[in-house]
Amino acid sequence: MEGFIRHALLAHCGFTLQGQQQVQGGWSALAYAANTDGGRFFLKVYETGRASVDPWIDRMDAYMAALPWLSRQTPLQKRHTAPE
Repeated sequence: MEGFIRHALLAHCGFTLQGQQQVQGGWSALAYAANTDGGRFFLKVYETGRASVDPWIDRMDAYMAALPWLSRQTPLQKRHTAPE
């Protein structure tokens, strides 16, 4: 999983992974705390083999569209990133 996370962070966010730790996930995804050259991040990795994941993935575009608003309108400013 580290190779997947390393590649995804670099290719989509421009961050170099310096370390990761798996943390308790939820019913639809694995969860990781990742230290990068851009800061510390919480990552969700959806397991497509879980039946609960397909509905989330189908609506991912709608969820991702909320991130720019969160960046502008809430205390989460500068506290999250999204793939470009």
